[in-house]
Order: sequence, then structure tokens, then C-alpha cells
Amino acid sequence: MVLEMRKEGSISMLCSNPAPNYTLLSPFMPFLWCQERFSIFIATKLVNCYANLGDFSFSRYTFDHISNKDVYTWNSMVSTYVHSGRFHEAVDCFYQFLLTSGLLPDFYTFPPVLKACRNLFDGKKIHCLVLKLGFEWDVFVAASLLHMYCRFGQAGVARKLFDDMPIRDRGSWTALISGYCQSGNAAEALAVLHEMRLEGVNMDPVTIASILPVCAQLDDTVSGMLIHLYVIKHGLEFDLVVSNNLINMYAKFGIPGHALRVFDKMVVRDIISWNSIIAAYEQNNDPIPAHGFFNKMLRFGIQPDSLTLVRLTSTVAQLNDRQSSRSVHGFIMRRGWLMEDIVIGNAVVDMYAKLDVLGYARAVFEGLPIKDVISWNTLITGYAQKGHASEAIQVYQMMEEYTEIMPNQWTWVSILPAYSHVGALREGMKIHGQVIKDRLHLDVFVGTCLVDMYGKCGRLDDAISLFYQMPRRTSVPWNAIIYCHGIHGYGDKALKLFREMLDEGVKPDHITFVSLLSACSHSGLVSEGQWCFHMMQEECGIKPHSKHYGCMVDLFGRAGRLKMAYDFIINMPIRPDSSVWGALLGACQIHGNIELGAYASDQLFELDSENVGYYALMSNMYANVGKWKRAEKVRSLARDRGLKTTPGWSTIVVNNKVEVFFTRNQTHPKCDEIYHELRILTGKMKTLGYVPEYSFVLQDVEDDDDEKEHILSSHSERLAKMIGSVFLYSDWRQAAKVGTFPRWIDFDVLFQSCTKLHLVNHLHALLVVSGKIQSIFISTKLVNRYANLGDISFSRYTFDHISNKNVYTWNSMVSAYVRSGRFQEAIDCFYQFLLTSGLLPDFYTFPPVLKACRNLFDGKNIHCLVLKLGFEWDVFVAASLLHMYCRFGLACVARKIFDDMPFRDRGSWNAMISGYCQSGNAAEALDVLHEMRLEGVNMDPVTIASILPVCAQLDDTVSGMLIHLYAIKHGLEFDLFVSNNLINMYSKFGVPGHALRVFDKMVVRDIVSWNSIISAYEQNNDPIHAYGFFNEMQRFGVQPDSLTLVSLASIVAQLNDHQSSRSVHGFIMRRGWLMEDVVIGNAVVDMYAKLGVLGSACAVFEGLPVKDVISWNTLITGYAQNGHASEAIEVYRTMEECTEIIPNQGTWVSILPAYSHVGALRQGMKIHGRVIKDRLYLDVFVGTCLVDMYGKCGRLDEAMSLFYQMPRRNSVPWNAIISCHGVHGNGDKALKLFGEMLDEGVKPDHITFVSLLSACSHSGLVNEGQWCFHMMQEECGIKPHLKHYGCMVDLFGRAGELEMAYNFIINMPIRPDSSVWGALLGACRIHGNIELGAYASDKLFELDSKNVGYYVLMSNMYANVGKWKGVEKVRSLARDRGLKKTPGWSTIEVNNKVEVFYTGNQTHPKCEEIYNELRILTAKMKTVGYVPDYSFVLQDVEDDEKEHILTSHSERLAIAYAIISTPPKSPIRIFKNLRTRANADSIKNRILLHWSLRLHMYKYYSLKLALQMLM
Repeated sequence: MVLEMRKEGSISMLCSNPAPNYTLLSPFMPFLWCQERFSIFIATKLVNCYANLGDFSFSRYTFDHISNKDVYTWNSMVSTYVHSGRFHEAVDCFYQFLLTSGLLPDFYTFPPVLKACRNLFDGKKIHCLVLKLGFEWDVFVAASLLHMYCRFGQAGVARKLFDDMPIRDRGSWTALISGYCQSGNAAEALAVLHEMRLEGVNMDPVTIASILPVCAQLDDTVSGMLIHLYVIKHGLEFDLVVSNNLINMYAKFGIPGHALRVFDKMVVRDIISWNSIIAAYEQNNDPIPAHGFFNKMLRFGIQPDSLTLVRLTSTVAQLNDRQSSRSVHGFIMRRGWLMEDIVIGNAVVDMYAKLDVLGYARAVFEGLPIKDVISWNTLITGYAQKGHASEAIQVYQMMEEYTEIMPNQWTWVSILPAYSHVGALREGMKIHGQVIKDRLHLDVFVGTCLVDMYGKCGRLDDAISLFYQMPRRTSVPWNAIIYCHGIHGYGDKALKLFREMLDEGVKPDHITFVSLLSACSHSGLVSEGQWCFHMMQEECGIKPHSKHYGCMVDLFGRAGRLKMAYDFIINMPIRPDSSVWGALLGACQIHGNIELGAYASDQLFELDSENVGYYALMSNMYANVGKWKRAEKVRSLARDRGLKTTPGWSTIVVNNKVEVFFTRNQTHPKCDEIYHELRILTGKMKTLGYVPEYSFVLQDVEDDDDEKEHILSSHSERLAKMIGSVFLYSDWRQAAKVGTFPRWIDFDVLFQSCTKLHLVNHLHALLVVSGKIQSIFISTKLVNRYANLGDISFSRYTFDHISNKNVYTWNSMVSAYVRSGRFQEAIDCFYQFLLTSGLLPDFYTFPPVLKACRNLFDGKNIHCLVLKLGFEWDVFVAASLLHMYCRFGLACVARKIFDDMPFRDRGSWNAMISGYCQSGNAAEALDVLHEMRLEGVNMDPVTIASILPVCAQLDDTVSGMLIHLYAIKHGLEFDLFVSNNLINMYSKFGVPGHALRVFDKMVVRDIVSWNSIISAYEQNNDPIHAYGFFNEMQRFGVQPDSLTLVSLASIVAQLNDHQSSRSVHGFIMRRGWLMEDVVIGNAVVDMYAKLGVLGSACAVFEGLPVKDVISWNTLITGYAQNGHASEAIEVYRTMEECTEIIPNQGTWVSILPAYSHVGALRQGMKIHGRVIKDRLYLDVFVGTCLVDMYGKCGRLDEAMSLFYQMPRRNSVPWNAIISCHGVHGNGDKALKLFGEMLDEGVKPDHITFVSLLSACSHSGLVNEGQWCFHMMQEECGIKPHLKHYGCMVDLFGRAGELEMAYNFIINMPIRPDSSVWGALLGACRIHGNIELGAYASDKLFELDSKNVGYYVLMSNMYANVGKWKGVEKVRSLARDRGLKKTPGWSTIEVNNKVEVFYTGNQTHPKCEEIYNELRILTAKMKTVGYVPDYSFVLQDVEDDEKEHILTSHSERLAIAYAIISTPPKSPIRIFKNLRTRANADSIKNRILLHWSLRLHMYKYYSLKLALQMLM
């Protein structure tokens, strides 16, 4: 037994040897088969051992001879196939396992088999099996599923699997990150990394190796360096895989120095490390160090692999080292790699092409055993880049014959420049069609080549149109379009495009400035060119290259400033190369400066002696002035050096074929016909006055005019140029002869000069007389000019008189209506266009007409037409659709359109953000902004101005400040629009100081800026500063507008300045704004209401010509907040009679407190029903008002139920429910709710603690109240207000701790106001402390001498103890000050009507019945022992009179009325404005007695007992 264990142990150790070999394994084979053939474990290890040694036949043989295979055995065989890359066999083995073994796979089975899947069909089947067996939550299986789906481009499915995982370990996160990388979703991969870090999961080497290529792909240097710092901090920089990826990342960032530092610190380097550092320098155009590292690698004994050779070929090409190219080629041939590896073959072709050894490149290409699309692309690019466009086109045509080769993105990038070079526009347009078919027209490289082709072929309109449809986030397309305008002499347009480029946040590169300087040069814009050169260095930090210096020399030279050009060269900080001297030589040739040209040519013959062009240019200069000997000398010098002049050629596309003509061409099949036609045309031209210009003949043929004429005629382009000139001249002369138009009139200039309507009328007359009005283009410009000056009628008149309108004309008329705000006419015009014109709209038609839509029906009709015509992917049309749907509240439809857009420019993102803002979806707007930034789209002023209100709405201070930082970083903080929105945002955040800093930094301020800063302080309850800014605004001479007056009215109300309110009202009246603007009218009503001048508020309201729902809400709120609940209810009922006024959220918030005040529960419940119908019950403000109403009416269960249904993210609803429990004396419940509030993360405010302290006070919870007061200051950081101090005094006073209450007042850090002393006086009244009460009343009579309540309270205290002289003294003091006691009243709701009863009321229609019922009840109660308590009669009268006074109290009258007016067992709810008697009890089933400060509720279930206790 011991022997067997030793044998098994030795065998296991042998098979698990990390480097087993046959020499060790062979002697054990017979022993294994004889002794241990039935051990599955040993046999399986043997399978693995064979596989590790590469013998899969023996591995499979061993596997097949295991009779009783278990799951581990099958897993080992599948894994063996996967490790060896034999994926198809692995999947077959897995299916064999399922079909024949009778076993079920375990969670070790699925990771290798999922890795082996080569098609999605197998992957989905295996996924189904995973789900069936319940292994989907295993982290390894789930990670393998993520990899599998991402490998097939199903990143969305992978993300869903990831999100559904209950546990996500580091491997799962890494799997999703690498999956996103594989599927090309770099931004999403980085977002997943951020999520991973937020969840506290650390990165390991695999994660880092996955994410570093993402940073490189996004060019996110910051994230890449932060990850590098993480690597160093966690000691991962010595991991080989991590280091290799860091080198590659820094190479992509263009900083090979950083890559070298990583390489130097590596302890272990493999072939990948060397390849990476070589590639780092090779990719960044620094071939010398790259070649040096290759040699160093060989010295270290590292053998190059195929990737090394690919980098080496590129390095050799960059070094222009033709000798080394042969060595590299030979090295590759000797190892047979050229025949085995297509990648190396393509690299060699590319190397020879870049070295301009195109014969060798073609030979290697022909010798490749397999040619893929990259092979063809490489050869086409080689020919095209070296100026052999015809050969490039020929290779492309050969490629088309191979049906198995499918052209890709880079094929078009290769061939389009060739078609541009020969002017083959028609063929290029065919490519354009193929590009659209392949959906590559939005690819930045393909699109740029198309723009370049159209531009070079003179189709600038098509180039511009295509340019604005493609992504423009990098400088590549901008460089192309600027260059195209430059070569056509449109320098101004090129500069305008450059400014657009800067506005869109695209950073220019050195090529941009080459294109820009060239454009200025060709347009003679010297000053602008100098500005660009200065800007390139000073603002963009780009060091000028030789090409930039050459452009500057060309700029000065073309403008005739040859001395300036020469001085510029002499003062250059670097040695001028051939491009610089060549520019000077070309300028000398234009302006005929032989001496300077000769000097320049001498420099060129030294620097670039192989360029025949310079010899030809100098010889032509000599020939122009007749210096034939010098011309011949230069030509002979070129001949001696073996140089030949490149022949001039011209191309033309005929019958889809590019025909090439050289000067004096005699080889064309139709040569005789061509020259015969030339002679005929020359003769005809001479009859029209054509005289040959022999100065263009730069050959010494003396006076032989026939020879000179023959030479001129045989120029490849000469004939076309002369025919064009002659016929153009002939047409112009004929037009001038018949007086069609004066030749000196420039109508474009006239249009620009007509800035007044009468001038446009004169221009219109001139156009009619000259006949130019017949031009559709001119007529349409006139339509636009009238519209721009506001005369739509003349614009329409001109439009109607255009007989043959085109789409552009109709578009202009529709746009004119939209710009003038006449939207219905715009829609009518659009429908007229569709019905009568016979034309189809284009993508310019839809943006204005969608903006004009005033109803969703029209919008949907137009959307259908957009879909029908296929314009839904145009970015401008799509953005207009987004705006339209969001305007009608259909943000979800807009989002679907946005998500389906194949390309989204900044305008599309802005449209989606502002659309969400319009529809009130603030959080979604911020999400769209985050998506936009992840996709690398920069924000512009419009984006920032759209998103800042969103941050304010969400109270997202962090996002708001980050956007402010972005604005500062990108120089947008001085934009007026942005600054105004920043002020508004900080105002909403409650930090007007930040708003003021923005305001102070503004260079330009408009009325909006002043309104914003005034509103910032007004909204944050700082009316003094707000009023100061209003005065400062007037000092600056800025006239207030309607919005200024709205803020000013609120300021005056906050200041409680009755005098200024009249001034503001008068100011508004004098300007007539009250009658014109309902907003201002509402503001004045609100101002008077807040000042308590309700008569004036009502008068202004009645005088408003138009009243909207806000007008009604304002007046209702004014009455309700000033304690006039009945009047508020009356106004609301009047409002309900106006059927055109629809109540809104503000209406319910206004009227519900009024119903609460009078206890009209039934009416409040009706409002609740309306709220549910209007779907506003979840609105936090409406819901809070409903909670407050139910709570004050004693329906706490309903209040609680409603409270838990509504959003509770802020303190407003919490304050309401806590207050409701407080007034009912449920202090413990209020404290419990406060605890829930803190648990839900809601931050309490000062109102919360007022409600809480009041609840503790009414419940006698002194210790708890003190704890709340302490917590408010220490934990919540809320500084106590006077209301808090008042509540604390009330807390101590009600509990009988009068001395403590007094000491608390004495030790207050701020001066106590009337609310504090009033609380002490009330406590003294309860506990009968006359002395302290008198002291408190003295303080109150000083602080608030107009409040009659304090006099009444003190006189009642004296009356309670029979001090009638004291009573009289206090009451006479009140009378002397003109004060009258507020009469006590009670209300009760009966039959949906609120009845009001005053003490001693004799005016009610049922007065006699009420008093009769009271007498009966009093008599019955006396029979059961009731004795009236006369201590509540605070008057010095007899007992009979006292009893009558008790009986006529308002709440008793209300109870008696309820008894005679309601059926038995009905609840009775009575509301009082003053405190009720202590012995006022309930009758029937339930009676509620409520007053403004406190509410008592008594329940009795015995009618007899209730009758006994009544009164």
C-alpha cells in the first residue's frame, strides 16, 4: 500500500512537471498502462501532459482509451484543444461530451468552450445550456459569456449580463472592460472603469492592460497618466504586461520619451517590449532611435519576429535608406517570411513605395502568394502619393476584377486622391456613391478625401455641403476644406472657416496653418497671413516648420514684396530649405526679378540639385526676357546632371475614361482628328480678333511665327483656356451692347449696402429695369432682404412674381415667415409649396418649417414627409425634429430619434439637452451632457447656457461648478450668454456672492445681466443689495424693462416699504405696462398682497385687462397668507366661473391653506379629487398642502397615508407632517418621523426644527426639545432664529419651568423679539404668574404695541384673579392706542357650505332655533349635575349675565347649529380663531374644536354622557 502511494505520488509529480519531455515520460508509459490504467485522475494528467508537449494525437488517443471518463476528463480534453488554438475541435468535443457521456457539464466546462466559439450561433446555444444548468451567476462563467458576446460585437447583451450579475469580482469588471475594447466602444470601457473604482474594486495587471489601450484610443492623456500613477503606487510597474502596454500607450500619445522611461525601468523585457519601444519612436516619426533600438535588441541576443520586421521596414522608409531596404528585404526572404506572412509582404511593398522604388514595390506585390485588400491599398497609395495617379487608377481597376477582394475604408482613402489628381470628377462621384452604400460617408478620413476631391475639382458647394454633414471633431476635415478654398483664391472664406473651427473647439495643427497661409498667399491677404503666423506661435504654441516659412515667403512674394520676402528668409531661426528658396524663385518669376531669382536658384541648385523644376523655372525666367544664352546654360546644367523636364499634361474624362494629353502629343488614336480640329478652331478664333501671345513660347525659334503658333497650339491646356476666354468675352460684349446691365454694377455689393427699406425699394427698381430680376438667385436674395428688414408683405409680393420658383426660393419664403414670427403663414406656405410647385423639399426646407409648427398634428405630418424623402439622418433636420417633439412634451420620441442618428454633431447634442430642459426632464438633460462628453464632443456657449439651468433645477452644485470651470478653461466665461446663465445658476444655488463675482468680471453687460444680479439677491431674501443694484443700474444709464420691475416689486414687498410700492406702481402706470403685460400686473398684485394692502391688490387685479391663472393664484394667495381665508375661497369660486381659466398646480397650493384655515375638509377633499384627476398628487408642493390640510382637520391617518405616497426627497413634506402631529400633541410621533427623515438622508432646515420644538412644547417633552435645539446647532449647523428661541421659551413655560424660561431669554445671544416675550406671557397666563406676566407684557407693549392680543392676554390674567383695576388699566391703554379686540369666531361646514359664528351672534337666519336648542341642552345638562364655570367670564357682571355670556360663545353656537342641521352620529368639526374654553366638550359621535394655535379632539361614544357634559 505504501509502495503504491509512492508510485502514484512520483507519477503525479512527473506529469505535473512544468517542463515534461518524452525522455522522462517514455519509460513510465508501460508501467502506467499496466498498473494504473483504471485511475481516471492519472490518465487525465497524462492527457494534459501530451497536450503540453504538443502531441495532440497521443493526447486524444489516451483520452479515447479512458473507459469511465468523468467531467474533469472531458473538461481537460476541451481545454487542451482551446489552449492549442484548435477551436473547432474543442466545440466538437464539447458536443460529443453532451451527446455521449450521460454527464452534465460543471462550471469549469464553460469558460474554455465559450472561448472556443467561432460563431454567435454556438455561443447562444451554450448560453442557453448555462441558463438551464443555473451557472449564469458563476463569476468565471459570466465573465466568459461577456467575452464571447463582445467578441461578436454584442456589447449591449454583454452589458445586460454584467448588470444582472449578483456578485461582480475583479475578473468580471476586467472582462467587460476588455469586451468593450474588443468591440470598439472605448468610451464605454472607460466609463465601466470609473464604475469599478466607485464600487471600491481595485485594478490588477489584467485590468490595467485592458484599459491602457482605451486611453490611447480616446487620446485621454490625463486618464492614462492617472492609471500609470496607480500602477506605481500599487507596485505594478514591474509587471511585464503592464509595462508593455504603458509603452504602447505613451507611443499613441505622441510622447515616446515617457515610453522610454518605462522601458528603462523594466527588469525583464521580452520581444513585445522591444517591438513596443521601436514602434513608439517609429510611429512618432523619429526613425533614428527606432533603428538604434533594433540594433541594441540584436546585441542583447533577442531574435526579431514578424512584427519587428514590420516596424523596421517603416523605419527604413522614414530614413529614406534605400541600401538598408535591400538588407531588410533579404533578411525577410532568407527566413521565408515573405511567402508565409501577408503582413510582412504588405510592409515590404509599403517600404519600397515610400522610398519611391515603385518598380520593386510592384514586383514584391506581384510575387505575394496571397493578396488581401491591404496589399492592394498599399500599392494604390504608393502610386498616388508619388504622383503616378494613372497607375494608381489602373491598379484599382485591376483590384475591382477580383470579386473576392472587397474594397474598404482605406481603399477609398487611397484611390480618391488619385482621381482628384487627374480631375476625374465623374469617377470620384461613383466612389462617393459606393461610400454612401457602404455607410462610410461619415467616416472622417473618407469624408475628408471626398471633400478634397470635390474641392480640387472646383465643386466647392458640394465640398462644403459634404463637410458640414461629417464629424468635425479633429483638424483633418477642417484642413481639407480650408485648403480647397485657398487654392481657389477664397482666402476670406478660408479665414472664416478657420474661425468656425476655433469656435467649435477644434485645435488647429501645423497642417491647418500651412493651408491657411497658402490661402492668404493666393488671395493677397498679407496682413491676415501675418496674423495667422503670429497666432500659430503665440496662441497655439506651434513651432513653425519649413513649410510655414515657405508659405510666408510665398505670401510676401506673390504680393510683390520681394525685399520683405528676402529679409524674412535671412532672419529665419532655422536654415531655409528648398521649399523656402523655391517660393522666392516663383515670386521672382511672377514679378520678373532676374537678379534675386538667380540668387535663389543658386541656393536651390545646391540644396536640391535633383529637382528639375527649379532649372525649368530659372530657364523660363531668362527666356521671358530674351536671355537665351543664360537659358541654355541652365538647361545644359540640368542635362549634365541627367535631369529631364517633366512634360506638361492635361486630363479629361470622356465616356467614363480618363484621357491624358501631353504637350505635342502624337500618340493618341485620334491624333489627326484632334490636330485638324485645332487648326479649324484657331482659324475661327482669329476671325473673332484672336492674336497669339508669343511671349509664352519659351524657345529660341527667332521670328518663325508659324512655329511659335504651332508650339502654342500644341500646349495641353492652351486651347481650352483661349476658347473659354474668347467666348466669355464675346458673350459679355453682346450683353453690354443691348443694354442688359451696366458692366460697372456689382449687385452683390449693392445688396450688402441696402440696410434701409427705401434703399431696397430703389435696388428692386434697378433690378427690374436691368432685367436681373429674372434671375431666380437675385430675386430670392431680394425676398430675403425685404424679410430681414421686416417688410414681409413686399417679400411675399416679390416671391409671388417669381415665375419659375425653385426649392431655394420656397425655402427662403418659409424662412422669412419663421424669422418674423408668422408661423401659421410659414406652414401655409410650406403646404402651398408641396401642392402647387411640383418640386420636392430638400434638407434646408425642414428646419424652419418644423420650428413653425404650433401643433403636434402638423409636426407629425412633416416628420412623415422627412422619413419619406430620407432626410431623417441629416443632422440639422434631426435636430429640428428633436426641438419640435420636445416642445410638445414628447421627449421620449425625441430621444428615440436622437439615438437612431448615425452621426450627432454638437448641434444635435444641444438640441437634445435643451429639449429635455423644455420638457422639464432635468436629470435626463444632465445624462445627455455626460454622454456628449464621453463621446468627446466639446461644449460651446449654447450647450453651457442650456445645461446651467438644469444644474440649478437639480440643485447640483458640483456639476454647475465643474461646468463653470470648463467655461473658464476654454475661455467661454466672457461670453455674455454664458455669464448671464452663470449668474442665474448661482442665484438658484443660494450663493449670490458667486453670482456677483461673475457679474464683476463681465466686460459687457446688457439688461439681462442687470436683471439677473438683481434677481439673484432678491430671490435669496437680500432686498437691500438687490435695491442697490437697481439704483446702480440706473446710474449706468441702463433703462429697466418689464422683468426689472417684476423683481423690483418683490424687493419692495420684502423691504415692507409701503411708500416705495406706490412709486413703483406709478412708474409702471406711466409707461402703460400694467395694461400691456399681465406679468407686471401680477407682480404689482403680489407686491400689495405681501404688504398686506389687500384693497389695493384687489383694485389692481380688477383693473387688469387680461387675467391669467397666475393673476387669480396671486390674489388667492394674498388673501390666504394674510388670514382672510373666506375672501380667498370667494375669489377661488369666482375663478371657477371663468371657464377659460384652468386651475394649475399654483392654484391648489394657494387655495388648500385657505380651506385648512376654516376647516372646510369636504371642500379640500374635492380639491384632492381634482388633483388626482390632473395627476398632480405626486407634486411635492401640492402633496404637502394636502398633508397639511388633512392634518389640521384632524385626519392624521389620511395625512400619513398621503405623505408616504409622495416624493420625500426634500424637507418640505417632512416639515408639514411633523407640524401636523405637533399641533395634535403627538410629540413622540413627531420625533419618530424626524428620525425617519434623517434615515432617508433628507437634510432638515430651520422650519423642521420650529415644527419639532413646537411638537415637544405641546407634548411636554422638555428633554427631547433641548436635545433638538442642541442638535440643530451642533450637528446640522443651523443658527437659531427668533422663532426657535420662542419655541424653547414656550417649551419651558408650558412645563411650568418659568424661571428657566426667563433665564433662557436673559442669556439669548440676540435681542428677544415679541414672539419670545409672547411665549413667556402665555406661559405665565397658564400658570397664573402675574408678576412675571406683567414684566413680559411691559416688554411686549414696547416691542409690538399694535398687537391687541397681548393686551387681551394680560387683562385676562388680571381678571382671573379679580384685579379689575388692572384689567381696566390694560384695556384703557389698548383703547388709547386705537386697538380693538379681534372678535372670536368659529366655523363649521354643513351641506358643503362654511358657516361662520361670532360670539353673541344674532344675525344668523336660524338664530332663534340655535338659542332655543342651547337653552334645552343647558336645562338637560343641569339636570345631570352640570354647573357653569364662571371663571371663564372675564367681566365684572352678575351670575345671570355670566351664564348668558358663556352660552353665547361662538363655538357653542356652532355646536347647537350642527346638532339641528346634521343627522345623528355625524362628525362635527368646529374651527376657532381663538383659544376655546376648557370645558367645551363634544356631542354626538365626534366633535373637533380647532383654533389657529391649537386643536383639541374629544371622542365620546355615549350620546347621553355627551348631553350631560355639554356646557
